[in-house]
Amino acid sequence: MVSFSYRAFVTVINEGSFHHAAQALDVTPSAISHSIDKLEKQMGFSLLIRNRSGVNLTANGKLVLPIIQEILNNENRLTQEADNIKGLTAGTVKLGAFSSACISWLPGIVHKFRERYQNIKIEVTQSSFNNITTQAHQGNIDLGFTCQPINENLVKVLLVQDQIYCLTPKGFVPQNGHSITIEDTQNEHFILQKSDYDGDTKKVLDAYQVQTNSIQFSIDDQSIIAMVEA
Repeated sequence: MVSFSYRAFVTVINEGSFHHAAQALDVTPSAISHSIDKLEKQMGFSLLIRNRSGVNLTANGKLVLPIIQEILNNENRLTQEADNIKGLTAGTVKLGAFSSACISWLPGIVHKFRERYQNIKIEVTQSSFNNITTQAHQGNIDLGFTCQPINENLVKVLLVQDQIYCLTPKGFVPQNGHSITIEDTQNEHFILQKSDYDGDTKKVLDAYQVQTNSIQFSIDDQSIIAMVEA
């Protein structure tokens, strides 16, 4: 069995604090603290920086985190494979997806999957495009739904090539009557998701010569739609 210290270390990072990690693992905060101290003594260097806002990885902690995460992933895969050999279908699949994928795709996918594999647990995390890619690279999730560009060394499967739409108030009429042109964007303000602005959206806005001072940021899809509608 993998050392509990490994699980404590990864859980502290994922949960953001010793207290929340203790709740997730159903142990006391002192047990988490003892496990981290033990792991740091074994490693011979500090892994975490503790402050009032929570915990952060040291430079050395950042180096060993992916390795420890992979050890935990391998143990999970070993357990699942042993169950399969014994004729069981069990285990956990961890998914990461952005908000619209969680709304449009995952409900149907999860429903059909559970009908076929009733003993497999599914964990879904909603996050930004960039964070999903990072979580997949670190091994914190098994599958991620995200958007290009993806620079990390990951297995990528193209699911759909979708168009990007510009949402406008009902009274807005493009100059050519049917599509947005560069001229249409010159005196308009745009509301975007701040976290994933550097992906496909930025390429489109750059192509339409949208100035940075014309861009405002919001939290999520629904708040953006509501603000544009109003």
